[in-house]
This record gives sequence, C-alpha cells and structure tokens, in this order.
Amino acid sequence: MGSSDCPPVRLKSRLKVLLQMPALLRLYWPIARPGRRLVFACLSAMLVAAVLDGLGIYLLVPLIDLLQGTVPKDGESDPLVLRLLQQALPGRERSALMAPYCGVVVTAFLLRATASAAVIFLATQLTVRVARNVRESLFFRLLSASQSVFDRTKSGELHTLFNHHVGWLIVGVDNLLQIALRGSLLVAYLTFVIWQSWQVALLLAVIVAGMGGLVASVQAKLKERGMRLGTAQTVLGGILNDALGGMRVIRYSGAQALVGAQYQRQSEVAGDADCSSRRMGAVIPTVIELLALLAVMAIVLVSFYWLIQARLLAASGLLAILVAAMRTIPNLNLVASAYGLVTVSAGYMEQLKPWMTLPTFPERPFGTREFSGIRKELLFEGITYQYSPDKPALSGVTFSVPAGAKVALVGASGSGKSTIAAVLMRLREPGAGRILVDGTDFWEFSPESWHRCLGVVEQEPFLFHDTIRANIRFGLPNVTQAQIDHALEVADLGQVIAALPQGLDTVIGERGAALSGGQRQRLAIARAVARDPHLLILDEATSALDTVTEREVQRALDAAVRNRTTLIIAHRLSTVRNADRIVVLDHGRVVEQGTWEELTSREGPFARLVQLNELKG
Repeated sequence: MGSSDCPPVRLKSRLKVLLQMPALLRLYWPIARPGRRLVFACLSAMLVAAVLDGLGIYLLVPLIDLLQGTVPKDGESDPLVLRLLQQALPGRERSALMAPYCGVVVTAFLLRATASAAVIFLATQLTVRVARNVRESLFFRLLSASQSVFDRTKSGELHTLFNHHVGWLIVGVDNLLQIALRGSLLVAYLTFVIWQSWQVALLLAVIVAGMGGLVASVQAKLKERGMRLGTAQTVLGGILNDALGGMRVIRYSGAQALVGAQYQRQSEVAGDADCSSRRMGAVIPTVIELLALLAVMAIVLVSFYWLIQARLLAASGLLAILVAAMRTIPNLNLVASAYGLVTVSAGYMEQLKPWMTLPTFPERPFGTREFSGIRKELLFEGITYQYSPDKPALSGVTFSVPAGAKVALVGASGSGKSTIAAVLMRLREPGAGRILVDGTDFWEFSPESWHRCLGVVEQEPFLFHDTIRANIRFGLPNVTQAQIDHALEVADLGQVIAALPQGLDTVIGERGAALSGGQRQRLAIARAVARDPHLLILDEATSALDTVTEREVQRALDAAVRNRTTLIIAHRLSTVRNADRIVVLDHGRVVEQGTWEELTSREGPFARLVQLNELKG
C-alpha cells in the first residue's frame, strides 16, 4: 500500500469553517478515544479557564465605576460583585471598597492562571498520549498485516508515516486543542458582550460570520497545499531509503549524479509545496488581525452614536466591551491559524487512515491447538496461491514430508519453491488446499506453538544490530546458556566467538555487517538450532556462498538437520543429493517426485535440470 493508494482528502463542506469542524472532529476522535478521560478533563479545564477569563473582564466594569466615583442612578443598582462586597463589609463607603475589590480582581485572575496552567498540563499529557497511541497502533497493525503489504511498499514510505505523518497528526491535535481553548474564550467574551449589550453582541456576531466566510476559501487552498506537501514528502522518503539501501550499487554503477538529480528534483517539489503552504498559512493571521481591528472600530462608532448617546450603554461598559473585543483579536487570529494547521494535518490523517485500518492477517483466524511436533508426516494437499489474479504462484501442489525426513524442493527460479516455504511459515495464506500435520490442518495450531517449533535459515538471513547472544536468543526469552552453547557447537561458531573481543556480547552491526557471509549464515543456523525445532526450513541457505564457505556452512547444516523433519529449498547438487526425497516444481506445479536415483534415471525435468547445470555442484 503506497502513498498512491491513499484517497485524497474530501471533507463534506469546503464552504464554511464551521461546517468543516464536525468532519474534522469525526476524523480525529478515534485517535483520541484511548485518552478520552484526558480529553474531557482538558475540555473541562478549558471551560473553567474561559469562564474565569470572562469573569475577569466583567470585573473591569465595577472597577472603572469605582475609579470614576460613579454611583447608581435612581432605579439602578450596583453590579452584583459590588453588592456582595458591600454585604460582606457593611458600613463602608464606596471609596473604601477599592482595596478589597482589587483583591477580588487579583483572586479571579489567579484562579484563571491556575486553570490555564491545568489546561497546558492536561493538553501536554493528551498530546503525548495520542502520539504514543497512534504510533503503537500503527506499529501493531503492521506487525499483524499481510506480507503482501510489505511486498508492495517501500520501507522509506513506512518511515515517513511514523515520523512525518504522525508528527503532523500531533500538530493537528495540538491545534485542535488550541481551537477548543481559544473558541471557549471567544464564547466567554461574546457572552460578556451580550450581558452588556445585545445590540453590540449582534453586531459582533455578524462581523465574525463575515470574517469566517472570507477565511474559509483561504483554508481550502491551504489544505490542498498540505496534501501536496504530504505526497511530496512521502516520495522523497522513498527515494532516500532506496539510495541508502542501494549505496553500493549506486557507487559501482557510477550513478551518483543520476540519483542525486532525482533526489534534488523531488526535494524541490517538496520545498515548493512547503513554501506555498507556509506562505498561505502566514496570510491568514494578517488578514484576521486587520479584519478584527476594523471590527473594533466599527463597534466603537456604533456604540458611541447609537448606544452611549442614547444612554443605552455606559462608558464603562463600552470600555469593558473593547477589552473583550481586543482580546478577541489575537484569539480569533490563533483560531484561524490553528484551523489552517488542522486542515493540513487532516490531509496526513487521511493518508494514515488506510494504514490504521489495515486488515489483520490472516483473514481466517488461527486455531488454539497445541503443536508438539510431526509424528507421521507433513502433507501438502492441493495448495494454491496467487500474488495477483493473473499471477498464480502455486497450482494444486501436493506432496508429503515424512517425519524425520529431508525433502528437497527444486526447480527453476519462479517455480514456487520459496512461496511454499512462505505458506508453511504462515507468512501467506493459501487460496485453496491444506497443509496437514498427522491429519490435522496446520491452521488449527496456535501461532505461539507453531512458530516455537519452527526453525528457518534463509538465503540472506536477517540479523539484528545487536549482540550475537541477542540474535541467537531472539524470540526465545527462556533459552538457557546450555542451549546457546549447543547451538554454537552445531553451527561450528566456537572459534569465531572466541576470537571476538566481547565474545557472545559482541555487537555485530546492522544486518551483521561485522561478520563474513559464512559467519552470518552459521549464526542464522545457530539461531534456528537454539529453538530445537520440530520442523526446519532451509530456504537456499548456501546458494549465495562461495564453494569454500559453502562447505563450512554445509557441515553446520548437516549437523542441524540430523533427526529433524526438514524442508530444503536448494540449487546445489551437494544439498539435493543427500535428501530423502526430491520434489520438482515448474511454474507452481509439482511435475516430479522421487529420490535422486529415481529422478536422474527417468530423464525427466529433474534430469534436464542437472544436465543444464541449473543445479550446481
């Protein structure tokens, strides 16, 4: 599943920001669900902070009245806070209330600061939790995905998902929280304005709605640029991964200039998309700030000519409204900027969604029976597998592996040998047919018991950037030192280990770079032997080695397969000749079976392979 498989972002409405928000919330809610208690705690703290912020502005009106010495006219009363303060301090003149009232204001702002600190603390926790949940969910999805997903996806794309896309996802979460916080503050300010004058509140609502309509078109373009940037970054990551992995080929092919130009072209595409996105994002705050300033001036003019002169609004009330309006400017600016980043992040979220919902392999669940070994035979019965509808890899493959026997699979490249091994290792699910162990479908055995009893040595074994000890005991947390020593003896690695500076605790580098090809192969044999497997699969374990190294590895393999049921995939006569049975494949079908003597005497496909030297001695 590459980036090209991801659908483009299409939110339901591109006309108005307010109509887009529900779609964005539905997009982000699944990733926040594991931390929903934090979500509600954070939103509650935001609500408290907004109420206290609005209260702080409300407290300015009585403070201005006290400073001016204004007293209520006939039929009017003091604001509620002043009345409560007069009841708490009876007999004091209004001027004597200034100090305690300032104390009330300070207390209110201290509470508001405490609530804001709680918001920051909870929002940080929530962001970290979401980042961890998304990365873990994505990682475990990949662990349980079908092998075909990795067949068609560059590892660089997967690195980009974990780093770049998830990073932008967290940016989206951060800014959604900013929208919630700043939005709640805007609601508090609007509520205060309504409290002071519904006429001014109506005017403010009309102005904000108009501003939202103007910004919406800019946001749509910003989201489109964000999608372009995400695609460009994914392609760039794939080029980088290919270059790093194939550096040897690039150098001995003299292709540095070619690959460099390819990277540079894509880097320019990504850079242009990034600049375009940033420029567009920078426009929004400036536009909002200008519009908000015009809105404040409009409020002043309307309030002065139609409300203050008509004695429908006091000057202290207008001053407090202006404070609320001026606070609205940066908060409205932040909401617009945050929404722009959220829409960009939404593009990456859409690209992540197919990966977060990857089907779990296998579609048909494994059973729970305990696998304890092969007593009679391992039977392949009519196995069929297709990599694509028009590309059958196996067609009705049937053969048996008697318990304790060595059965070799041979055939030209592409005949299906490694696919049979992949099906047996449960990396791929057969489209039809069964693999029976003493009459029981191998799918019925639990994954833990099946893989615990399975040992594999591949043509190019994967070794971890860790110690020799860690590589041998990989997947075997309870392996003993005696088992490790036995595995090393079987693999003939004793002298190699003794010559290393830290012995078993020597770090061998990425993919075992500190070891020779033969040593890597023997370490893979030791890892397989340490499992004491009931079934051993040797997938062309010596085909990549020179003749001298092959003899060393072959001796280790001969010791490893002794008294074990073994499936051998090989090109070399030295390996095939010693097999108890040989199964010949051609284009995914079994065309011959028998011993070496039987097959070479028939002058059939196997004899022709030997004559054509496709099985090398």
